[in-house]
Amino acid sequence: MVDEYPEKRTITPSWEHLNAWSDEFMSEDMEELRRALDGIVFCLNVDDKATMKDLEPTIGVLEKIYELLGGAEWAGFFAIVGVSRSEDNENHAIVEDAATIRGFEYINLEEEGQNEFRDKLGKDRLVELFDTHDWSDIETSEDDGFAARKRKMAESMCQRLLDDDEKDMSSENGVNDVNVEEFENVIEKLKQARIKAESMEGAERNEYAQQVMEDVLLYL
Repeated sequence: MVDEYPEKRTITPSWEHLNAWSDEFMSEDMEELRRALDGIVFCLNVDDKATMKDLEPTIGVLEKIYELLGGAEWAGFFAIVGVSRSEDNENHAIVEDAATIRGFEYINLEEEGQNEFRDKLGKDRLVELFDTHDWSDIETSEDDGFAARKRKMAESMCQRLLDDDEKDMSSENGVNDVNVEEFENVIEKLKQARIKAESMEGAERNEYAQQVMEDVLLYL
């Protein structure tokens, strides 16, 4: 579902328009739609002065919607996506602070690559959010490509750990095949992930832990 407010695009959107939209969204007539939702992506233009001026009441409306859906107990995701002409716009940091403190994920759509925790940024993170979410209306097979790939990697790793043949565990120069530097990188990633997870709660923390686990497994 894609929607916008107000209905007439000749009118500059404001938090009052969003509030009117939310009243309709939270009405009894929309109960079936709310039950079907698995996530919400709210987009805003951080270059717009009116948007930044009304940031707090706008976030307040989003909080109201989030709480109606179940808050931290809701199985869906709630992300705020900021768009602008430049990723260096200082308003991104302002909106991110306002979003994060309320439990919303903030995605700067202009960013690229990964951060220091190897988390994806920008469009890649948005795609990842959709790809990794456990969609309620989609049944996946245990034998899908990703699961099979994980099993194959796990079997290989277990075999290397269980094999006590020195020839298999050592290289021709007598150096262990396990790349110590890569292993240390994994340990450091887990340490950083734990620090980041301490600031999260409930479903958000569980989702982040799942993401880290899959990243580490693929990295290994």
